[in-house]
Amino acid sequence: MFSIGDFARIGGVSVRTLRYYEEAGLFIPAAVDPTTGYRSYSAHQLPRLHRIVALKDLGLSLRQLAPLLDELSAEQLRGMLLLKRAELREQLAEDQRRLNRVESRLRHIEKEDHMPVDIVMKEVPAFRAAVIRCAQPDLDFYTMGPVVQPAFLELSRRLQVADVRSVGPLFVFYEPVSEEHLIPNVAVDVGDQSVPVDDLITEVILPAITAATTVHRGRPGHDSIGPLYAQLARWAEDHGYSIHGPGRDLFIGPFEEGGSDFVTEHQLPIYKD
Repeated sequence: MFSIGDFARIGGVSVRTLRYYEEAGLFIPAAVDPTTGYRSYSAHQLPRLHRIVALKDLGLSLRQLAPLLDELSAEQLRGMLLLKRAELREQLAEDQRRLNRVESRLRHIEKEDHMPVDIVMKEVPAFRAAVIRCAQPDLDFYTMGPVVQPAFLELSRRLQVADVRSVGPLFVFYEPVSEEHLIPNVAVDVGDQSVPVDDLITEVILPAITAATTVHRGRPGHDSIGPLYAQLARWAEDHGYSIHGPGRDLFIGPFEEGGSDFVTEHQLPIYKD
């Protein structure tokens, strides 16, 4: 037999919790000394204690779990716990993604007013592009990186196999699908060459735009791209322009794993009201 303190340590709960379960009529000591009132517990009571704790962790109140203690089989309880584990893991992953976004936003704000940029207006003519549309669900500027890079590599590989030479740099343009999510399209100007349209590649005629542009040196990422677009938007507003759709990011540099020495031109379409 164990004292209440020893049993609480073995069961992974507090003495206060054991007393609370006793008051609720869920977990009665194996013995109570009539003189001192000391509680004693048996190792054979541990499965019931673990069952109570498990049902509590599933979000059940003591009133809800009481009728289940003796009715649920071990296999049924195991199944419920497996579902709860999956739910908690997904919640943890979402919390981590949210934390990453918060930290990125903080870095974004810190850089926004301390990143001097040179802004140039450009007239970009219409052109034909070979495009891979990365239509994965729930992508945003924070999560698209691991999707875009392999798409660039695949686009380059397929065009090389088809003996199609790129006329300009690889780039990405965006399709907003909601206030939070977007579809990145990786693309390259192919001029008047025939595009090898297949299950992945499509041909798109991109319209001519007037763009406020700036150049960034270094590996692209939202921590740098976000503040740059903020400055482009601020410049446009200060000079009497309105934003005319999502931007285009032109990448000059290696896309293989571990590549460096990137030069990225960011183009924000603008127009005069």
